[in-house]
Amino acid sequence: MNQMKILRDRENMTGTKLARKVGVTPSMIYMVENGQKNPSIMLAYRIAQALNASIEDVFFSTQCNVSLHNAGLNVRPGL
Repeated sequence: MNQMKILRDRENMTGTKLARKVGVTPSMIYMVENGQKNPSIMLAYRIAQALNASIEDVFFSTQCNVSLHNAGLNVRPGL
């Protein structure tokens, strides 16, 4: 299960409800969630806000953050 789905479940939110909150179709939410589409920066921001999370928490896995940190690339201040 990907992080976006986990966060949706945490918020008791269906893909359809998330889609309505951020102004896109449910199919767009499911395509983003399944890695078939990449969201624009603005859509990523709206999704993160709707899920009460940061963009990093929604779209970057912990392993990705650790790998980027180890490469000297901080995605979050203080890493």
